[in-house]
Formats: sequence, C-alpha cells, structure tokens
Amino acid sequence: MCCCHCSSLYRNLPFFHGLTGFLEMILGIVRIAVFFSPLPSGVRKKYTAKYTTAFIIDWISSGVPTLIGLFTALITLLILLKTCIACLKSSNNQNNESSSSKGLTRRLFQSKSIRRFLVIDCNCPWYRARPRLRFQIRFLLLVIFFILRITAIGLYATAPSDDNDGGLLATVCAFSLIFIFNTLCLDFYRYWVWWHYTPQRDSRCHLKPNKHERYIPYHMMGFFRNSETMGNRPCTDTPCRKKTLDHIAVFHSTDYQPQPRWRDIPKPPLADPQKSKIPCINSKEIDNQPHYIGFHTTDPDAAVSIAHSDFRTGTCGWIGAGAYFARSVSATWGKAKSDGGAHIIAEVRMGKVYEVERDVITKDHPRFNEEIYNYAHHSKWHADYDTCYMIHNKEMKDEFAIKDPKSQIVKWVIVIEPGFDSKVKKYGLLTEFEQTRCGCI
Repeated sequence: MCCCHCSSLYRNLPFFHGLTGFLEMILGIVRIAVFFSPLPSGVRKKYTAKYTTAFIIDWISSGVPTLIGLFTALITLLILLKTCIACLKSSNNQNNESSSSKGLTRRLFQSKSIRRFLVIDCNCPWYRARPRLRFQIRFLLLVIFFILRITAIGLYATAPSDDNDGGLLATVCAFSLIFIFNTLCLDFYRYWVWWHYTPQRDSRCHLKPNKHERYIPYHMMGFFRNSETMGNRPCTDTPCRKKTLDHIAVFHSTDYQPQPRWRDIPKPPLADPQKSKIPCINSKEIDNQPHYIGFHTTDPDAAVSIAHSDFRTGTCGWIGAGAYFARSVSATWGKAKSDGGAHIIAEVRMGKVYEVERDVITKDHPRFNEEIYNYAHHSKWHADYDTCYMIHNKEMKDEFAIKDPKSQIVKWVIVIEPGFDSKVKKYGLLTEFEQTRCGCI
C-alpha cells in the first residue's frame, strides 16, 4: 500500500459492500418476479426440472448478497425514518435533530458488528496474522458462487423457450456477475491494504527487495493483547512450532521467546574449516544449519531505509562490528543506539557461530578474560566465524552479531511503533477488529 491509497475508500468499504448487496438484492427480486409470473401470452409456465434447478442454483449463489441487501435496506429505512422525524420537529430543534440524524448514520456505519455483517466478516482467530489466508478463502467462495451462477445461466438459456422465460432470466443472471466481480475487487483491495501495508513514513512506491516480506501494522503486535481474555492468550508450545515471521511478530514479539538459545538447538556437525577452501557462509553444510530469528530495534527512518535497501553493519559493540540482534523485541530495549520507534524481526542464516559469555568479556567481572575480550570485542572472530553469539546470565538478554548482513539475513518484517505511524488510526485498522488472538493451528 503506497502513498496513492485513499483512507476514505478503505473506511467506506462496508458501504460499498452494502451497496453491492443491495443492488444484487434488487436483481434477485427481479428474477423472483420473472420466475413466478406467467408468460406474456398469459400461458402458464412449465416449471421443468432444468428450469427449476437453474433457479435453485441461482439462489444458492445469491443468498448471501441478498441477505446483505436486505440488511442494508433496513439500515437505510432506519436512517430515513430518523430524518423524517427530524423534519417534523419545530424549526428551533431542526438543526439539532439533523445533526443527530447524521450522528446516527455515522454510528451505524462505524459499528463493528454492522461493518462485519456488511463485509461478511468475523473476528476469526487467524484473521489478523493471516490476511492472505482470509482473502484466499473468500476468493474460493466467490469462485464457487461464480461457477454456480454460470451454471444457472447455462440451464436458464437451454431451457425450452416456449415454456418459460429462461432467456430473460439468463440475461438478468449474467448481468448479476458484475456484482461478484465487484465484491472480488473490494476484497482484493482490503487484502492489499493489510498484507502490503506501508506506514506513514514510507511514501516511496517503488519495489522493495525480496528480503522485505511486509510491514506489519503495530496494533497486530502482542503489546495490544489482553492475555487474560479467553482465546486471546499467546502460544503455549515451547518452542513454538510456527516460524513464520508475521506469526512471531504478532504472537511472540514480547511475551515469549520463540526459540531456544542457539547452543540448545540441534545442529548437524561442521567439517574442520582448516580443511575446507570454501568460505563458511557459502558452503552447503553451513546452509544446512538451522536459521535463527533475530529482533532488531532502530529508528523509523532507518527501518524504512532498510526496507528499500538492506542492513548496514555497525562498527562497534560488545562483540565487535556487525548487525546486532536480540531474542525478542523486549530484549532490544535499552540496547539500541537510537531511541527506537521501529522493530525488525529477521530470519538469519547464522553460519559458523562463535559463542562467548558476557561475564568473560566484562572487565570488572572476576571471570574476565582479556584474550577472549580482544577476540570478541575487536571483531577478530570475523576471520573464522560468521556470527558471534553472546550468552547472558538471563536467557532473554542473549544477543548476537552477524558480520555480513547482506548474505546472512534471509528476510524480515518491520513494525513501526504507534507514535511514528498515524496511518493505522487514519485507516481505522486499530478498531476494525477485536484484540489479536492466538493462531497456532
């Protein structure tokens, strides 16, 4: 979703869905009238099996939009009734009542329940983390309705014309395909806004690198979850079986470490690097090593720059030069050089890893080892390793640095914090659905 998208269009999607359903309901009434009315010649129709089957199939594919149309008509009548009451009031109160009528209209179309009904939505557990799956399911249903409608058109058209109005019904039914296509376009636009979301600070419409999976709107993150609500708790699997970045960002960013420490992950043995002339990061055995999920906090402008280019290597740190990552978003707080404002969750190809305990490279600690400190802190590990992993006394504070972000970072997702992204509120995404729910299915 680049800068050319319109927030008013997105916020009015329920209105367009309701209008589409209303117009299709009108066509449905027309088809009912044609089906049950006698022929123009006054001859009673012959309801053959093909003719009746076509009508049944037609209405199976039209039931949902007709229901939406009826509901939209009911809301419209309610608004008209309120407006008429306002017009009958005295001139002194007319302005107040008119304002009240507008307020009623606004409240009706901003109601979550009404919006969900008009868009045929539910607060399903997997919606927020999986807008693509939601779109695919709805697309499949629309395809089924389209096929049923085409089948009905064929049956209408091939029914004996002397016995019924099959030709007219086929024409009206064919015209109704426009509304299925319109619903598909509205659904695709909605999916595009969610899955291809772009924050307020990113106004560049050109293509991003393949490593950039997506921006995730901040309200999808676990910060906004009430873990005490039934069905709204984080995953309980230790470690979580799902390793997709959007799932980890939504459900495991702060409340749960999505993976064990690097040393606790089973790994195939590595060959002796002294006997191999192939650089570690390019060798097949290194590629067979498990990937790791890293969390990085930076400022929003830097995050947007990364989204359009790549990570840049830092020149200093506890364990030397490199791109630094922690094991959760909360573990990055206080470590980032910037004041924060953006979080990056990345899948990292660790390569050959040098592990060091923080106590050993802390100068005022009894276990301090100057040789190891110089090796880690002055980036000497770059000659023999791809990653330096620092082990803290507290497991959640572990961090690691990689020497070559360009080749080691496989992909990432980015979240811009609330104070730096007004588009979430502007589009109404923040209140469109209830709290994020666990999606470990």
